[in-house]
Amino acid sequence: MASKPEAVESCALHYFLGMKSAALVRTARPADRGAIARLTLAAYREYATIMAPSAWNALDQAVRSSLVDDTGVTRLVAELDGAIVGSAALYAPDSAAYGDLVELSGWPEVRLVAVDPDVRGRGV
Repeated sequence: MASKPEAVESCALHYFLGMKSAALVRTARPADRGAIARLTLAAYREYATIMAPSAWNALDQAVRSSLVDDTGVTRLVAELDGAIVGSAALYAPDSAAYGDLVELSGWPEVRLVAVDPDVRGRGV
């Protein structure tokens, strides 16, 4: 069960975004790690059929690597009826979100936004 501040933040976020779902958005807990990984991999799997195989393999590996390392990351989850149906990763401005590929950013970055394919279109 979410604490009162988490619930208030979720209600305020939904009001601000005009969302009509009953999703609760909260900071992920360590116990959510497996559900986040399964959800994210399932959400991104659709790209395997539309990307070139080499591009898909690179994206799949990057997603899997990002799911393993939480350094500089705040993970958020969306719940509907107690089930995690969405997630996102918020990288701190000073994190190396892309490893050695780019310089450190001065701004936070949202990555790995994933919604369970079965609940898409419901405001999550």
